[in-house]
Amino acid sequence: MKVLVVSHMYPRPSLSMYGTFVRDKAIALKDLGVDVRICAPVPIIPWPLSLLRRYRKGVHDPTFSDILPTIRVPWITLPTRALETELRSLAYWNLMKAKVALFGDQEPDLIHANDLFPDGYACAKLARIIHRPLVVTSHGGDNRVHAKHPRRKKALVQAAEASKKIICVSEFVRRELIGLGLDSSKLVTVHNGVDYQRAYRGPETYRIRNRFGNGVIVLCVGHMKLSEKGFDVNIKAFAQLIKEIPQCPVSLVLVGDGAMRPSLERMTKTLGLNGKVFFAGAKRPEEVMQYMSACDIYCMPSWYEAFGIVYLEAMMHGKPVIGVQGQGISEIITHCKTGLLVPGKDVVATCRALQRLIEDKRFRVRIGRNGRRLAYSKYSQKRSAERTLLVYHDALK
Repeated sequence: MKVLVVSHMYPRPSLSMYGTFVRDKAIALKDLGVDVRICAPVPIIPWPLSLLRRYRKGVHDPTFSDILPTIRVPWITLPTRALETELRSLAYWNLMKAKVALFGDQEPDLIHANDLFPDGYACAKLARIIHRPLVVTSHGGDNRVHAKHPRRKKALVQAAEASKKIICVSEFVRRELIGLGLDSSKLVTVHNGVDYQRAYRGPETYRIRNRFGNGVIVLCVGHMKLSEKGFDVNIKAFAQLIKEIPQCPVSLVLVGDGAMRPSLERMTKTLGLNGKVFFAGAKRPEEVMQYMSACDIYCMPSWYEAFGIVYLEAMMHGKPVIGVQGQGISEIITHCKTGLLVPGKDVVATCRALQRLIEDKRFRVRIGRNGRRLAYSKYSQKRSAERTLLVYHDALK
C-alpha cells in the first residue's frame, strides 16, 4: 500500500519538537510494510512582508533530510487570516508537484492529511483530481482553533465531507467534531502511541538531576505559546507548594519556548521562585526523553488537551503524571491508580496533587509503575499504527 502523508506539523530543523507524533506514526506504518512518503508544507511569507523582521519567523529552510522520503513544499501564508482559505484551496498545485516527485508516474493508494484545516482542505481537491480516498487525522486544532472562525469552519466541514474516514486522537476530539455536525459514521478514534525504544536510560539522567539539585524534580514540557498548557497554573501551584512544605528540596523544570516565556519568567521572579523554577528552553526529542528519565513527577495541568502524548512518554519512563479532568488524557488515566486528575485552572487542586506525590513516596512509585505498565500494554506506537492501517483498509473499500 502506497500512502501520501501530508502534514504542515511535520518536524523541521527550526522546530524539532513540532509534530513528532506525525513522524513517529509514519515510521511505525513503514515498519508494518506501508510505503509511506511525506509531503510537508512549509509556511512562506511573501515578499515584501518577508523583509520585515517581525515576519521572518514565517520563512523556513525547505531543505530537510529524513529516514522517510520527504518533500517540503512552500505554502504562501499571510500574517492575517485574509485569503487563507483561498490560498489553501490553490495549494493543491504544490501538493500535486510533490506527489509527482515522490511517486513518479504512479499514484498513491490513499492520501492521509493531518487536521481537517488546512491540510485536509488542501488535500480534498488533490484527492478528487487523482480519484483516491482521503483520510484525515484530527489532532484537536480543528475544534479548538479553526471552528471558531466562520471561513475556516466552512473549509473544515468541506474537508470532512470529502474524507472517507476521519481519525480522532481521542474520544474527546470525536465528541467535539460530532458537536460541529460532522458525520459520526466517518469518525474513528485511534489514540496516539509511544515508541518504547525511545525511552532513555543513561548517564544524562544523573547529570540533569545534579543540575537541578538532586531533590524531587517536577517536569512540564510544551510550547510556551499556548496559554491552555497551564504553565502559569504550574508556577502558581508550585509557589503554594513551597509554602506548604518549605523544607522539602523540590524543583520545577519547564522545558519549551515561545511567546509566553518572558511573562512566565516575570511571574517566577515576582513569586520569589528564582532558584526553584528553571526554564530549560526548547529541547530536541531525544533530549526531552532524558528529562523524562530524570524527573520524579510529570505535571501538565493543560485545560485543553486533545490527547497529550507527553503524558504517555512520562508514563513510559515510570513517572506519575498529573493531568486535567475531562481532557483527552482522562480517557487513559484512572485517578489515583495510573495518574492523578485535577480540575482545569485549579491552582489549589494542582498543589495538593503535587504535595501528595512528593510526601508519599510509596504512592508516587506505585502510580508510576502502574502508569508504565499501562503505557507498555495498551499504548504502543505499533498498536496505534495497526489500528490506523485498519482505517486505511476500510477507506479503500
